[in-house]
Amino acid sequence: MTPLGREDVGQALRSPQSQRRVSVRRMVTAIAATLTTLDRIAKVPATTWWTLAAIVAGVFLVVPLIRKLRQVSGMWIAFGLFLGVVLLSAHWIYHRTEPAILKPFVDVVAPFFPAKVPPRR
Repeated sequence: MTPLGREDVGQALRSPQSQRRVSVRRMVTAIAATLTTLDRIAKVPATTWWTLAAIVAGVFLVVPLIRKLRQVSGMWIAFGLFLGVVLLSAHWIYHRTEPAILKPFVDVVAPFFPAKVPPRR
């Protein structure tokens, strides 16, 4: 490769090839900006990544389960859902960890069931 003279440098800057160089510079700048994004991602707590991994794994486990449930009688599905709702409600009533929207309902029902702590009034 021969060294470029001043006239050659001026011509090189006006050529389409210099436009490619500018594009490469923009790309390098974009990559540098991405590195700051990667730095921000690295600061996210590990528990967040474990939670996201658990959600993804849950989706992969739920899809085959739903396919199996299609073959099961609707009565068994209804029984399973009913049992799940009853167990969740019992947990909420016992520990008083119900969502805020269900608090009025649980306040009415809670005195009839055992509780870990006295019911709030």
